[in-house]
Amino acid sequence: MTPTQILGIIWALWVVIGVTASIVMGRRGYSSFAWFLLGAVLGPLVIPLAFGTIRAAREDPRARPHPFRASAGGSGAVDMLVGIDGSAHSAAALRAALHLFGDRIGRLTLAAVIDYDSAMSGRPGGAEGLVTEGLERSAASVGVIAPGIVLLVGQPAEALMKHAAEDEYEVLVVGRRGHGASKVLLGSTAARLAEGSGTPVLVV
Repeated sequence: MTPTQILGIIWALWVVIGVTASIVMGRRGYSSFAWFLLGAVLGPLVIPLAFGTIRAAREDPRARPHPFRASAGGSGAVDMLVGIDGSAHSAAALRAALHLFGDRIGRLTLAAVIDYDSAMSGRPGGAEGLVTEGLERSAASVGVIAPGIVLLVGQPAEALMKHAAEDEYEVLVVGRRGHGASKVLLGSTAARLAEGSGTPVLVV
């Protein structure tokens, strides 16, 4: 085997490690792109770094839900959690839910999800600030009810399911696709919620 072939194999293994790190960490609610770059640069050294990051997130208060405002509540009995990601689909889902449930809505909360890396970065503003501004704009568009807003952290479907269950919402509302380029009927978050949520899900 020539030195060029050996280098090629080493380079291929480095790339495989980067791709694997991005997939594993992405499914756990971390930034896939950031972990791909780390894996491609660090190779096997990314593995202990990933385990250390996951352990740190379990104890970091920044990795927990950030409730910014509680819902003023409507007159109805249906407590509703709406996933907002800034896409046209999530905006349409919010409008449809308001139209369908009308005065039957009780507590209404808008939720967005950021990854652990963004939440724990320590940068003032950053992704958290941008997402919070988007939540505020969506809340202002509701008009009839003063919704609460909450920023969740982790993998979107898992974070929404967990929050809906823990806070005892009657229905979870999401758009059928988010920002992804896929043209499949349901995006990955909507598909995961549709098949695994213990809370009834309305996919618009």
